Amino acid sequence: DLLPEVLFKLATLYEEKLKDYKKAIFYYTDLLNRFPKDKYADEATYHIGLCYIKLGEIEEAISTFETLLKNYTSSELYDDALDKVEMLKRFQITDQTNHTTSIAELIGDILTNKPRNEIILKLADLYNLILKDYSNALKYYDLALSEGNFDAQTQYLIKYKKANCAYNLFIENKIKSDSAISVIQSFLNFKPQIDPPKTDTAVFYLYKTLTHGLSQDSKRKIAEDFKSKYPESKFYGIFVIDILNFHFANGNWNEVIKIATDNLNKLNQNQISGVLFKRAYGYYKIGEKQKSLSDIAFLLQRYSPSPYDARALDLKAQIYRELKSYAEAINVLREIEQNLFYTDIAKDVKLKIADIYFESGDYLKAIDEYKRYISTDKVIEFEREPEVIFKIATAYQKLGDLSSAKRYYKLYLSTPKPAPGIKLEAMLPHTGEVYYALGNIYKTEGINEKAVYYFEKVGKFNATLGKRTMLESADLLFEEEKYDEALKRYTEALKNAENDTDRITIQSKIIICYFRMNDIDRANKSINSFKQTFLKFDIKNYLAEFQIEFGGYYFRNKDFTNAKKVFDDVIKNYPDSRFSHLAHYWLAKIDEYNGNISSATKTLLELNKKPLDRETKLRVNLSLGNIYFKLEKYDSATIYYRFVVESAEKPQILQSAMNNLLACYEELGYYELVIELARKYIEKFPNAEDITDKRIKIGVMYEMLGNYDLALTHFQKLLEEADKDLEAELHYYIGEVLYYKGEYEQAILEFLKVPYLVTKKTKIDWTANAFYMAGQSYEKMKKYEQAINMYQQIIDRPGIDPIFKAGAQKEIERVRSILKQ
Repeated sequence: DLLPEVLFKLATLYEEKLKDYKKAIFYYTDLLNRFPKDKYADEATYHIGLCYIKLGEIEEAISTFETLLKNYTSSELYDDALDKVEMLKRFQITDQTNHTTSIAELIGDILTNKPRNEIILKLADLYNLILKDYSNALKYYDLALSEGNFDAQTQYLIKYKKANCAYNLFIENKIKSDSAISVIQSFLNFKPQIDPPKTDTAVFYLYKTLTHGLSQDSKRKIAEDFKSKYPESKFYGIFVIDILNFHFANGNWNEVIKIATDNLNKLNQNQISGVLFKRAYGYYKIGEKQKSLSDIAFLLQRYSPSPYDARALDLKAQIYRELKSYAEAINVLREIEQNLFYTDIAKDVKLKIADIYFESGDYLKAIDEYKRYISTDKVIEFEREPEVIFKIATAYQKLGDLSSAKRYYKLYLSTPKPAPGIKLEAMLPHTGEVYYALGNIYKTEGINEKAVYYFEKVGKFNATLGKRTMLESADLLFEEEKYDEALKRYTEALKNAENDTDRITIQSKIIICYFRMNDIDRANKSINSFKQTFLKFDIKNYLAEFQIEFGGYYFRNKDFTNAKKVFDDVIKNYPDSRFSHLAHYWLAKIDEYNGNISSATKTLLELNKKPLDRETKLRVNLSLGNIYFKLEKYDSATIYYRFVVESAEKPQILQSAMNNLLACYEELGYYELVIELARKYIEKFPNAEDITDKRIKIGVMYEMLGNYDLALTHFQKLLEEADKDLEAELHYYIGEVLYYKGEYEQAILEFLKVPYLVTKKTKIDWTANAFYMAGQSYEKMKKYEQAINMYQQIIDRPGIDPIFKAGAQKEIERVRSILKQ
């Protein structure tokens, strides 16, 4: 809801720009009344207090700040509000009755000729205690003392009041610290010290004046001195806390724990919560997490509500998170969100909860919380949003929802460009990772061209990942058979290779690229160089692979004699190895190419019984499937294609096997299996060029199964998303389904839309088929003249294949013979 923010901004406008403090109070109060649990609650209360100060309504201001201290104990404004109350009580006149009464008493003393020193003292008290004019008060206290005739107790009291005035003037920046210290020290040096509490207060004044504006280290030294000199002071806790704060700020955690432990029982109730929290934090930092949790529990049970509740709960949640007690951590954060909604810590609660779900692997809940964080915080800091979007994208990728992952990764990259002088990497630190993730997603989807595009952007933003992606880009281009481009990337990757193992692998790929590019001379030169460079290493397998590539070179150039010689040598030199298996595979391919199908099949079947490596096994099974498919032995082909579909990961071989298996199932009439496999294909290759064909095939299979209503719904849904080129085909199929349902009139309407929607020539002549089926529909309705008219349209229309025209003529003759009967 944006209304709380609107009310707050409106109130701020009246307060800061228009100086209309009453209107500002009205809108701040309206915000508090309507949205008592809004994040602006403490801030609105604080600003109401400020407005009352501007209006001179001091008692209302004090009351408002005290409300903040009571209701919003953990607010970041707590200390400011406490200071405001103290300063207002110290410097502002609040009781006009006392003001008038004191002046009247003073006039009475003058009229009754009271002693001059007493009148001056009373005037000083009026300035000090009633008018809060400490400068004049100090002047008249000095004048009173100069008049003399005061006993020691009165002199002691006057000097104390002077110390009080000097301290107040120092706070107001009306006198320098040296002057204030001189007055305070004068009181402390006075003998005898009659009233210990007043002496103690003066010690506090001296300490605050001495430490004002000093560094933490300088303040610590003075605090240690005062702690030693005044161990019984009621302000002892302040000295301890300043020492503690120094060690806390400097990460001296063992010292923090020691100081807190040694002095905990010497502190007042208001100080214990802060010291307990700092000890808990110290325990956390040295790895004593259970002791930290124990201190936090003690703080929350005994001293809550306190200004440290939010920080204590936040630390508790962090410890639970590190202990992998994720449910407990989330419960603690929900407590902050519910009860301490007004704190700055609460602003990040949704994000922390989302991060915990992400860290625990509950990505669905993480996504929900990240989206909730973005949607509910309308004024989310701009620099945080890309980080959240990155995490949403990563979560989707972890869930396998690659489509959503891509959308959010691209949203991350689409963040507006930074202002001049700000680097994109500073604003979007995950840019390299995002490009890498997108590359991997497209690689998974088999869209290697896009994968390479994103991989090649990685290096600019992440040097470490860039080295890896250079090699991955090369491998993808190699798979795509773009060997010249792969060669360039491998050459670049070779420069960045960090060890001999990588250098051997990359150099071998470069050699294979030369073979695949039919650059046999450079391949042979590179092999000689490879042997010399890596002479000390075991490179036998690489040399065998080069021999296989040599045979492949002859095979591609249809030099089967030399190819067979090379493969026979491999079998002889590397028996019962991956390379001998590959050589047998290629010998079978030579037989298949030469028409020796029986020999090829026998070799492949024998090879398939051996313990083959994964890639060779897939090749053998795909080849067996292809042979049986060509022989129209679809049951046998299905066995081998299914193995490839269930085992392959690389898109190229998997896509080929799935397409062929679909064709087998269709030929065998396994229409339900066609539907199931087509859906898997669509899921696996959502960006494949033939994806629309697969969607249509599902509808056709419903039709073949006689599920006409399901087929109709399926085609109509496709029609909603179809482009112009596809409309004609879908209307044809809708018409065909209606025809089989016996709804001939509706079928005719669909068929007759087709000729007007065809935009280009396709493999199937949809126009001829549509007129033919329209004619068939008319025949079913015994409207033979209209049927003849439809068949005549096939004959008359230009561009239709003569075979269709001849068929249409036969249909006309057949219908006319029916009419004669």
